[in-house]
Amino acid sequence: MAKRIHRDPEGSRATRRIARRSKASLRGSMVAKLPGFKHPRILQFESALEYAFLCLMLVRNDIHHIWDQPPAVQYISADRRPAKHVFDFLITLVGGEKIAIAIKSMDRVLSTK
Repeated sequence: MAKRIHRDPEGSRATRRIARRSKASLRGSMVAKLPGFKHPRILQFESALEYAFLCLMLVRNDIHHIWDQPPAVQYISADRRPAKHVFDFLITLVGGEKIAIAIKSMDRVLSTK
C-alpha cells in the first residue's frame, strides 16, 4: 500500500458562510496551522482588513487557535430587543484567554454612531 504524502486541509469551522463574490471587497480563504489545530485548516476572510488581521495573527507566537465566524452571540440591543452578532474571529491565546474580534473600517465605525 502506498504511503499517503498529501492531506487536504480541514475545512473552515465558520458558522456563517461568506459570500464568495463582491465588487466592493476582497473575499477569500487561507490555509493556516496553529497549535490549536490538529491539522492545517482553512480560515475565511471577507475583506482586506480581515486578511491583514489574519496575517498578523499567524506570525504571533501567543496565538493558540483562531475560529473564523464563530457562533452568534445573543444580546439585548439599545432598543431592548433580542439581537445576535457574529464576530469575525474568536482568538484563543496560548494561556487560554479568548478574545472576540469584530473588524470594521473606521468609516463604518463612525457611520454607526
